[in-house]
Amino acid sequence: TWTARIWPLTGAWRHQHPDPVELAPGGDATLRIDIETGRGRLLVRDAATGEPAAGKTVFLDGNERRTLDDEGVLDAELPTGSVGLSGTWVPFGDAPPPVSILWGPEGPNVDEVTLSFE
Repeated sequence: TWTARIWPLTGAWRHQHPDPVELAPGGDATLRIDIETGRGRLLVRDAATGEPAAGKTVFLDGNERRTLDDEGVLDAELPTGSVGLSGTWVPFGDAPPPVSILWGPEGPNVDEVTLSFE
């Protein structure tokens, strides 16, 4: 059984296909994967100050890092669906829960989010 994982050449996001592919010994398989993406902008505020989190790093779905621009904006093209955003990455231990938003073909379903940066 194989699981398809996809990273675009830009390294901007990743996707794991939800359905494993069964492959018999010596056999072959074809898997078509269509991934809809959306480009958008999202203002991120720092929970401690209420100000835009200019230049800070955010984590998408727990591990993918993105640096916000000088205005605290995340400008990204991401696969559509639910995205978890956090301002803190803790591999083991107590981290604040991520803020979950929906990312559609036109970008995020909200204009801004507030995150804790610890």
